[in-house]
Amino acid sequence: MQTKKPEIKARICEAALDEFYEQDYRSATMRNIAKRAGIPTGLTYTYYKNKEELFDEVLRPALHYIYSKFDETGSLLGKEKKEAESDFLEKVLQWPREIVILTEKSSGSKYHGFTEKLRNDLAKHINADMSKRYDDYDEMYSKILATCYTASIFRISKEYKSKEWADKMVKYVNSLLFFREIQD
Repeated sequence: MQTKKPEIKARICEAALDEFYEQDYRSATMRNIAKRAGIPTGLTYTYYKNKEELFDEVLRPALHYIYSKFDETGSLLGKEKKEAESDFLEKVLQWPREIVILTEKSSGSKYHGFTEKLRNDLAKHINADMSKRYDDYDEMYSKILATCYTASIFRISKEYKSKEWADKMVKYVNSLLFFREIQD
């Protein structure tokens, strides 16, 4: 049995991230990923049994963070509400290419519905808070805000320039969507 080397595994993952980002899940091939990594195609199968397993590995850090931040009611876990929302967006943007892959390039994979799931989780989070604060609160507002918020995450990820730039965009999004009281 061949010894797996961490540096080869890292090259495969980086090459796969590039391939999935530039192509998409369906168009990416293990042959092209191996070529990008500078290794024989067969060696990729020593590390990953198929493209789906490699896709999972490449997306794992971003997905783990996102899915670990919501409890069963859809509320963001952790700090105070405002801090949790701001922290969530800032942290998600550590993985801009992975977010683009999940939202625009995952067709044909088990993550195809990622955008809708994230939007629904965020809507539940917003609804849980807003329905406590307003007697006549309409759930549609949560859906609208969640749609705007996810669209913001996706657009910032797609246009990503630098961490400083993304942090600035996050501040704008959070101040406009979450930190102002509803005016009657």
